[in-house]
Amino acid sequence: LSLPPPLHELRAELFADLSAFLNYPKTFLGVSGDSSIFKTIVERNVAAMSVPYRRVETIFTRMVQLSQSWKSWIVLMQALGSLEEQFDSAISTARHYDVHFRNVRAVRQC
Repeated sequence: LSLPPPLHELRAELFADLSAFLNYPKTFLGVSGDSSIFKTIVERNVAAMSVPYRRVETIFTRMVQLSQSWKSWIVLMQALGSLEEQFDSAISTARHYDVHFRNVRAVRQC
């Protein structure tokens, strides 16, 4: 399963945005124009800043596991080709639809 954009690009972009967001208070200016207090706040809370990074990594791990669980279905669909094309080639009239529908019902009841 391939997601647009690739996971490594998505991860890099998300971590860059997260880093910019978490470092945003460093750009604040106090009443006197001094920004050192805000830089200190960010630097003192570095341990707490790691939590969002770990959660994002957890989400990416779950997303990879989910994509792996769908891999067999993707291979099956690639082998069958387009399902719509298969349907159109097998059923061209209402009579064909009725016959195939009855066959499916008969098979399900067995």
